[in-house]
Amino acid sequence: MLAWIVTGMMLLLAIGMWRNDMVIDAAPVRTTATVLTVSALSTGIEFVDDTGVSQRPPDGVLYPGGLRVGQEFVVEYAADDPTLARVAGRSAVNGLVMPVGVVVATWVLAGPLLWWLRSRDARTAGGTPVRRRRGPLRRRAAAG
Repeated sequence: MLAWIVTGMMLLLAIGMWRNDMVIDAAPVRTTATVLTVSALSTGIEFVDDTGVSQRPPDGVLYPGGLRVGQEFVVEYAADDPTLARVAGRSAVNGLVMPVGVVVATWVLAGPLLWWLRSRDARTAGGTPVRRRRGPLRRRAAAG
């Protein structure tokens, strides 16, 4: 059950990445940004948008792999929402490595565990899978 939940969460994450890319691609604006912070969960950046306002997206930049503090790079952001920004030239395809890896790792661990649990249940039930009678066979067995 947990493996299915993890798989569903990673699917939702991938859909969210695709949606963010669609929003940016609908009205993209390019400018130069500077990396302020790099952590395991986000990369903080700052750039000046097309209206002259300094922007620091609260969620950082999308697809930041390889960026370093102080580095300048080209960023693409949504004209309607300057806080939604990604590294220029990158897309959800770049971000899919993590969710796909998590799903593969989850099922590599869960698959053998599920197989073991099912085989253990079969052994506990006398070595053969338990079959339930249905329909006319069940009625005959009750009558006889």
